[in-house]
Amino acid sequence: MAFGAAEGLSGEEIRRAIEDLRLWAAEAVGEKALRSDWHATLRRFMRRDADAKRILRPPSRSPREAPSQTFHVKRDSPQGDAWWAFVKARTGRTPPLDRNGGWRFPSEWPPMNAATLYEIDPLSRA
Repeated sequence: MAFGAAEGLSGEEIRRAIEDLRLWAAEAVGEKALRSDWHATLRRFMRRDADAKRILRPPSRSPREAPSQTFHVKRDSPQGDAWWAFVKARTGRTPPLDRNGGWRFPSEWPPMNAATLYEIDPLSRA
């Protein structure tokens, strides 16, 4: 329904509001069952759902930043050897392995053309 969409409800949420109204109407007794404007009642149901949706999830004030992309680097790969040597040279320690036998880094290769570093000293992990 156009009103529900204008309030920010998805098609599924609109269908659910209609079903909620049908269930409510089937259970209504007395004066509640004698509604003169069922469309207004449905709009009230939709507005209630839209208000609840806004309260639960306030609109973002700024555009969301894209999640930073990371690369999983296996330990037994040229990239893994390069990252291993890079971290060892920088920190004096070896990076801990994750459950998958590698690491997550912001790029496939470390800064300063690590492929060249690995080619120069392939035994740097000793």
